[in-house]
Amino acid sequence: MIERNSGQIVVISSVQGKLAIPFRSAYAASKHALQAFYDTLRAELVKTNVSVCVISPGYIKTNLSINALTANGSKYNITDETTATGMEPEIVAQTIKLAIIRNDKELLLSPVLPKIAIIIRALFPNLYFYLMSNRAKRLYKLEENNL
Repeated sequence: MIERNSGQIVVISSVQGKLAIPFRSAYAASKHALQAFYDTLRAELVKTNVSVCVISPGYIKTNLSINALTANGSKYNITDETTATGMEPEIVAQTIKLAIIRNDKELLLSPVLPKIAIIIRALFPNLYFYLMSNRAKRLYKLEENNL
């Protein structure tokens, strides 16, 4: 692409590349790394006609949680509520297609709440940390009640 001075790199990341939530540490870390790598690459390619677009969707109605692995390596085999109520794959695909056609640098494809959380994280980090701690406490309580 650099030799041809032409190209487009499109990367599918996640909202969690911008926003970490409790109990998703490995996933969030990998997505944060991906975001940083491609943000840096975008800047380094400034003298070329090679563009970089990072797509960061929220939850999408897929089989992701069904096929996820548990700590012991077995399939989770449950559709999480967040996945079940996620965005329709067709809408996600069409929105990504438009971002590619427009040659966008980034697409944050999520409902309003994660977008607000990203802003809170950037402007009021202590508030964000407080909210995420409370979320973790609620999840711990739910887990204890289900035992």
